[in-house]
Amino acid sequence: MIDRLRQLACIVCLALLAAAAMAPRGALASDLTILAERMGDTVVELPLRATSRMRTADEQDQTGVWIYFGGSTSGRITQVNDYFIESEPNDDGTVNVIVRTTLTSVDSNFAYWTTTKTIYCDGEEVAYIGPDYEQAGPGESISQEARFSVSGGGVHHITSIEEEFREGTETSAGWDFEVNVPFVITATAATGGSIEPDGPSLAYEGTSKLYRIEADAGYRISNVIVDDLSVGARPDYRFTLIDSNHTIEARFVKTWRVTVVDGINGSIIDRQTVDDGDDAEVPSIPKHDGYRFDRWSSSFDDIDADTTITARYIRVHDVVFYDRDGHELSRQSVDHGSAATDPGIPPLDGYTASGWDTSFISVTKDLSIHPVYEPIISVRVPTLVACTIMPDGSVVEPTGYRIENRSVVPVTASDMATEYLADDVSVEMADDSGCIYRTGKMVGRLDIAEGSSQCFTWHIGDLDPRENADLIGQAVKEPTTVCRVTFTFEEAA
Repeated sequence: MIDRLRQLACIVCLALLAAAAMAPRGALASDLTILAERMGDTVVELPLRATSRMRTADEQDQTGVWIYFGGSTSGRITQVNDYFIESEPNDDGTVNVIVRTTLTSVDSNFAYWTTTKTIYCDGEEVAYIGPDYEQAGPGESISQEARFSVSGGGVHHITSIEEEFREGTETSAGWDFEVNVPFVITATAATGGSIEPDGPSLAYEGTSKLYRIEADAGYRISNVIVDDLSVGARPDYRFTLIDSNHTIEARFVKTWRVTVVDGINGSIIDRQTVDDGDDAEVPSIPKHDGYRFDRWSSSFDDIDADTTITARYIRVHDVVFYDRDGHELSRQSVDHGSAATDPGIPPLDGYTASGWDTSFISVTKDLSIHPVYEPIISVRVPTLVACTIMPDGSVVEPTGYRIENRSVVPVTASDMATEYLADDVSVEMADDSGCIYRTGKMVGRLDIAEGSSQCFTWHIGDLDPRENADLIGQAVKEPTTVCRVTFTFEEAA
């Protein structure tokens, strides 16, 4: 009876092996597992009857879910193969993939592992599953899984090689399937703003992905760098027809508010947003009647804080100089409290300029200024009236002398004075009409017509020899001034 069962088992095994040889490699559950069915005291190792189905388009684009890629069944034992793509990429831009196979024992069968598995991705070893002696009893399941990282999105070929670690294995077939891994786009934002989505994210081949960029308050977008190339300052960027990993970086710059204010009426001249450390733009300066622009309250250079800059003005006054005929000589805008510039008085025949009719040393209002002229008076008189002092103290009166008016206007003597006069000496001056001057005051009028002359006689009283002994003694030795008479002429009214 036992021999007959063994023969039957061999026939079943040969039939199943023939069916397995005709099935796709990826459909063989025995790539990773051996199902054992205990028949009496004989263990018969059966390759699973292969079953498979095509993955849907949704499954090709899914992450974070287990995706079936093959399985098999044999009598009362089943095997399911699936993989899992993690939805969060690694910091280095790789994506984790997990492959898993599960054996389920149905009824009274037992399931157990018989081989180790070396797993390859695109021909490169990425994982290893060593000997595992776990087994599943009736109605139970056991699983094996391996995790590895895939660099670069797109379709990757996953295979495995199996080696026996317990007797009874009748197949060495392994995994052989493809997995569609998304590409990784790594987004970063510098200080001063954000990018959404941020960090590493996944995108499948041929798809597109939009990134939105926003600056924080007090910042602006300065540049967007995609795969180390600048695409300019922009609020968004879309990757299209994705076929590789990408990087995108949003950069920002600190900005400051610059407010420019009119110092006269307080109005806003300009508002600017300036990058940190840059220069603000100097605006046009408003004009105000009666004022001139003096300076800005602070610099427009190297802005490093919110700044208010005020236009400072100075009150000014119009100062106009005219000639004698009312023609404008000079028009000046003079700062309040400052002096105007003297343009110089034009010469006028027969007159001499004596100044301006209004002071302009400290201007506090608008001024109209005119020149002041005085007639030119030429008077010829002896420069020295010589008097002789006799030894007895008497003074010999001088001879007559003539005063000549060389100007073109009549003049009159407005003042006379004597100097060096001894206390007891008297002086008189007279013309043909009588006494004009007596010591200390004018007693008459001294008039000289234009272009004419007038002769005068001086009389100087005697000196007291006793009171003026020193003066007389000095005069005997050398000429000594006893008396000097001066007088001032002005234009006659």
